[in-house]
Amino acid sequence: MRSVEPVRENTGDDARALCDEDEILAAVSRDQLPVERGFAPGTLHRLPPIYFVGDSRALPFRNAVYTSEFTARSYQLRTVHLRFLHAADFYSRERGLTTALLDALATDDTLTPHDEGARWTASRWEHDLEGAAPLVLFCGPYDAHRVMDYIGPDADIAAWDQRSHACDVSAEPASRLVSAAEVRRYVLEIMEPFALGIEALRAMGLDRIFVHGSPAAPQRTDRFYRLFGHVKWLRQYHPNALSKVLLLFDDAARTIAARTSARYLSGPVDAHGGTPPELTSDDVHYNADGVRELARSVVAVLEGVVE
Repeated sequence: MRSVEPVRENTGDDARALCDEDEILAAVSRDQLPVERGFAPGTLHRLPPIYFVGDSRALPFRNAVYTSEFTARSYQLRTVHLRFLHAADFYSRERGLTTALLDALATDDTLTPHDEGARWTASRWEHDLEGAAPLVLFCGPYDAHRVMDYIGPDADIAAWDQRSHACDVSAEPASRLVSAAEVRRYVLEIMEPFALGIEALRAMGLDRIFVHGSPAAPQRTDRFYRLFGHVKWLRQYHPNALSKVLLLFDDAARTIAARTSARYLSGPVDAHGGTPPELTSDDVHYNADGVRELARSVVAVLEGVVE
């Protein structure tokens, strides 16, 4: 295996190609949402927030309002976008949680700093929503780049179950196979700071945390390759490998959620275990329908409809 360099913020063309904030927001804005008419004119309201935190998959939720089909209660969907997020950026033993997240939550009075920021505690909101504000966390795709570098060009991962066998879409054999167990260990090692960050958030009193997985479609659509096919790092790897790497990140998300007492959230998936293309704008980021479906899943848990 090749050695892996320390994590650096990727600000090159590949990073921008997979996370162009303006393009993502423009795609979401093209999905027409109904105008909220549930409040009387001239009245002022504060809605209980749900935070969507992490990589660019959190962007489509920005400033949307979701009204529960179970209770008719409305929620403000808030986004804290951590650009080009690697797990190592989320938390470190030396500096703690990323200041971008702490500052954003403090601005909303969701977290309260003490001792000049040496200690933080969750604020209890005045809404009739029990407990501290919920967080839905997204992390993994940029670390998947590191794992692809780790296994190397024209290498594939040996399939280990039915889902991974479905990822063997290319008949062209790879130059070598890497064991899934080895890659799984490496993924968990990379994601360890993310797990420690969740534990730090829970220690602050933010105890309703959801970890969004990385559902991987075994076959990428023509739309995906039209939008992202020019990205250099995608072209230099075996076509079967990326979906398998994302499956291993999805498994890691489940493991981390169980370990940290968070709740794993797959989001809507189709019969193949991937996010349905009709719920995304580009096979990666949710469109308005996808935002609605994921918000519904979160609210169903918050309101006790789903255990």
